[in-house]
Amino acid sequence: MLAASAVVLAAPMFSSRIIECFIGARPEAHFARALATLCSLYLGEAAFTFVYVRCACALGEEVVASLRRDLFRALLTQRVRFFDEHKSAELAALLSVELGTVRTLVVANASRDRGFRAACECVGTVVVLFAVAPKLAPVLAFAVMSFAIVTAKFNRKTGALFAMDAKAQGAVSASAAATLGSVRTVRSFGGEAKAFRAFGVDAERARTSGVALSKARAALECANRGCIYLSLVVLYTFGGYLVKSGQVPVGVYLAAVGYTFGLIFATQGVVNTAADVKAASAALGRARDLVTARTPDPSLCELIPTQAQAGEVGEKRV
Repeated sequence: MLAASAVVLAAPMFSSRIIECFIGARPEAHFARALATLCSLYLGEAAFTFVYVRCACALGEEVVASLRRDLFRALLTQRVRFFDEHKSAELAALLSVELGTVRTLVVANASRDRGFRAACECVGTVVVLFAVAPKLAPVLAFAVMSFAIVTAKFNRKTGALFAMDAKAQGAVSASAAATLGSVRTVRSFGGEAKAFRAFGVDAERARTSGVALSKARAALECANRGCIYLSLVVLYTFGGYLVKSGQVPVGVYLAAVGYTFGLIFATQGVVNTAADVKAASAALGRARDLVTARTPDPSLCELIPTQAQAGEVGEKRV
């Protein structure tokens, strides 16, 4: 991840050198070398990204599989009255829908513009700009701080919305699974209309929670766009003034423009990742609250080994 981010941060500098060759600010003899270096950086970034995405996804799958085993063990060790209080489809939804949110978090945030790589590029961009263009760096620092503040407020205000949405989506899946799984019983007692009404209630709750969450996401996107455009306007005006007055070379300014656009995508990725983390946290919190509401059966806890105990047994067998 660090190697790929370092390559990405170096690319704008060589891109600006190529443009300088076109406008006469740098000898044309430097064009071939700058282009070759830039191509090498692009190839290196692709290779490093392949390794990072593969390792991150593999690690994420291991974590999700471990969570599923732990959750299933926690469900199996519950007393009988626990299963009387909760529908089987609702419990199955914990393993599929809720933990599926965690899996989506891992898979969707392994790309360059999401997750840890986006955060790394945000920090790295500001550090590089303070090194090569101290007078332009505050503009990008302002962009990062604006995004950080907006994202923090979004996470603080929408925690309940994510929890409500996760619960509502799980209820829809559980309602449908319960009806379709016992369709013979429903058909025998003529309960199709009642089942349809019950599903309609759950679907309406899911729609309501989704609309509320979409409004919050829209407000976040609007605020982010405002920060982006304000940063670009300041960069073009203030940066242009520095170039015209001779305080900043043209090549450095061109690199700063490239860093700004890279920062835009990276900060957008950080914001989206923060929303995914909030959704996954809400799903895990709901699963944890459900299985910890009742005390498990001690005899079943001894009967079903934990993953660590199962691993020790497997090692002894080997």
